[in-house]
Formats: sequence, structure tokens, C-alpha cells
Amino acid sequence: MSLAPLVDAIYRQRVTDFAVEIAAATDTDAALAAATRAAAAACRVIGEQTDGERRRVGDVLVAAGVPIDLATGGPQQHHTINVGVADAQRAFDAADALDALGYRPWEQWTRGALASYRRFGTELVVARTDDWTSVVRLQWAAAPRSRMARAVRPTAGDWELVDLPTWAWPAYSVARVARIGAERAGWRSRHESGIGPYLATPDALIDPLLDVAAVGPDDRLVDLGCGDGRLVVEASRRRGCRAIGVEHDADLVAAGRTRVAAAGLADRVTIIEGDARTADIGEPTVALLFLPAVVVGDVIGALHSRCADGARLVAHEQSPLPATAPPPDERVPVIAADALTVAHTWTVTDGVSPAR
Repeated sequence: MSLAPLVDAIYRQRVTDFAVEIAAATDTDAALAAATRAAAAACRVIGEQTDGERRRVGDVLVAAGVPIDLATGGPQQHHTINVGVADAQRAFDAADALDALGYRPWEQWTRGALASYRRFGTELVVARTDDWTSVVRLQWAAAPRSRMARAVRPTAGDWELVDLPTWAWPAYSVARVARIGAERAGWRSRHESGIGPYLATPDALIDPLLDVAAVGPDDRLVDLGCGDGRLVVEASRRRGCRAIGVEHDADLVAAGRTRVAAAGLADRVTIIEGDARTADIGEPTVALLFLPAVVVGDVIGALHSRCADGARLVAHEQSPLPATAPPPDERVPVIAADALTVAHTWTVTDGVSPAR
């Protein structure tokens, strides 16, 4: 039996339930049972780590006088904490308080976008990265259910689209309708906005992912969306390869270059500031991606024409890839003591992108 059932359980965020089902079954394949036990154990550890962080977050917010509704813990697949707050202002107060723990907002709006966000937003997300990225979602409103309300309610893609003055914030609803119309007509890519917020590949997954990609000293590796450069530095240090990291956030680019210099790898590792879809990456033999699933389809398809014949492409994500992505050659669960993901792999053949 393949490990596909475990991959599907990871996609559906139900590894713990699946492990119970597997344990009760009498005819389970040994490899699937072992992998599922390891994945469930990782979820327990993630839950314990997140519970500890949840207590810290709660203590800070209570001390700051921010009324909150803090969800309970247990095994989980992500280091994510959901916090209920009364309104947008309470969310901003909570974010200010969590700055003391090193949490920073994923997105920051100004002028008209900020005014619209305060009116239509549903959550403020802050994150802190150490060996992994801990995410706190400060949630104050449910998204509208009616089709009409969803059609005119602005989201991040609309606030990124145009910088309007504060008084013009209602126009973001018009901008949304125009943007969606342009995307449906094919005049604008769905992903012309940002590559997405930064989530670090957990340190514990770096070696297993390098193993999946079979990275060796003769390889030229590129990490698209490299964040603070941890993966390219470790790939070069542990496997001896040359590596390029591409990152669109200037602060993360600076952090990555500092990391490269501190490791003494400036002659082997380069950090480029740019867009993962268009940056000059030469002709890599290995490409690694940890990007929002909706973006992977755009990037993977283009990579086939930019990589050397025989190059290995690996995108890891706990969600299924969108229909825009070429079907992967293989889907592999990657499990560490305190992290798990799914590696989607492709091999480039004659620089031709596979059929979608």
C-alpha cells in the first residue's frame, strides 16, 4: 500500500483521527501504519509546543488588559493559535502587546486600505519565527455568507491593488469588483499581488526535504521564497552545494544576507531580492519552494523551462496544490519529531512543463 492515505489525512488536517482509524484496523500496511504513528506523534509535540506558546500569549494579553477568547489546545499540525477579540481595535491592541514576544504583523495597511480593513477585515495575523513560525490569528468577525456580500467585501488583494486616500476607502469595494472581473476575463493574473506572507520551513524538516530532493555537492539549488535564508545556508553547509535564495521582502533579504555572511558562505550562497516567478536564477538542478499553495501552480509551471534537464523540483505544503499546478510525479509525507509536511516532486524532462 502507498502512503497516499496519510497524505490525504494531512491535507484534511485530520492526522490524529486517521491514526486512531489505522490503529483499529487489522489489515493495515506496516509502512503506512509506521508513518501514521510518526505523524501523529509529531502532531502531539506540535500541540504541546503550541500550548506552551498559547499560555505565554494569553498571559501577555491579559496583562495588557485586552479581553480575549483563547481557544483550547491539543494535537495539531500547525503552530497556530486562534484568539477571539471584540473588534479591530482590540486586535491592534493585542498585536501591539504581542510585539514584546517578537510577533510582527503579516500585513500592514495605511491610508484608505487601513480604513477599509478596519471596516471589512475579519482577522489580524501576527507571527514570530524561531526554529519554526508561530502564528497568532486575532479574529473579531465572521466572513459574510451571502454571495453578494462576499462579492463586494474587499480583501488583501484589493488593498494591495491600489493606494487610495483615507477618505476614499469605500472605493475598495468597487476595486474588488473590477479586479475579479479582470481576473475572470484573463486580463489579470489571480496572483499578481504578493507571493504571500513568510512562513519558515521548520528547521527539523530541512534535512528530510534535502533528502527528498537528493541534494549533493554538485547541485545548484534555488529556494524560491527563501525568507531569512536558513534553508539555502543549511543546504550549502550540510550538502556542499551552491545555492540561491529568492525573497521579495527587503527585511528578510537583509536577514538572509546577514545569515550567509555569518556562516562564511558568501562565495557559495547568494540571496536575491525579487519575485520568485521572474527572478534570474540561472539554471538550477534543484528548486525548493515553500509558498502559498495557490501560487505554486504559477511558479512550478514556469520553472520547467528555467531549470536544467533532470532538475528536481520540490514544493512542500500541508494543503493540496491547485488545479493550476502540473500534477506532481510523487507526493511524499515528510515527518520530523516536531513538524510534518507533504513534499510534491517533479523532474524536469527536456525543459517541458508537464500537462496540467
